[in-house]
Amino acid sequence: MSRAERLAATASEFTMYGLMFVLPLVGWRMLSAARYPIVLYGSLCLPFILPHNPMLHAVSWKAHTILAYLFFLMFLARFGAISFHTLIVRDEILKRMAPWDIRP
Repeated sequence: MSRAERLAATASEFTMYGLMFVLPLVGWRMLSAARYPIVLYGSLCLPFILPHNPMLHAVSWKAHTILAYLFFLMFLARFGAISFHTLIVRDEILKRMAPWDIRP
């Protein structure tokens, strides 16, 4: 892979990990602003982290939606790149990425 491809792969990987961390927090913020309880198990609930405010809820909803679409686009881009390298370039990138042993 070229240096630009490695940089793009690393950037997209870190972006996906960041979104996997941020999306639940924004969702928690969104539900807290709407005063919607997040039940973990039985009567165990997460505390509200924002005051009840419809405007905060709307802004958080919009942010959560945009970040979710960005995460989906990152997933599609990575899947497309892996498919391209596996099926077209045939540089065995999937073999290096997979946690299991892939034998022909």
